[in-house]
Amino acid sequence: MKVSVILPLLATLATTVTAENHYWCACQQSSGSSDLIDKNTKICCGRQGGSFPSYQDVSQEGTEVSFSGNYCYSSGGGLHGNDFASCCSSLQGSGDSTCW
Repeated sequence: MKVSVILPLLATLATTVTAENHYWCACQQSSGSSDLIDKNTKICCGRQGGSFPSYQDVSQEGTEVSFSGNYCYSSGGGLHGNDFASCCSSLQGSGDSTCW
């Protein structure tokens, strides 16, 4: 079920990333709850560039990140919810993103 209203997510995540150009994202769950998603759960993907401010670069070790916005977008702007494979394959296909 697609969600048409963006529910703001304000959270802080401190993490260690060992490879460059990896992105964390927060996605809207199908239940309607807003959760940070990390590499140990269902989704972690992102997109380089300024047009999708939900994603922030945490390629530097120990970076603290505050998220605002909670959707997982493809390069075309489609909502993928908590579908890891669909989201990440779309982003990787655009050549401007890496996923866990």
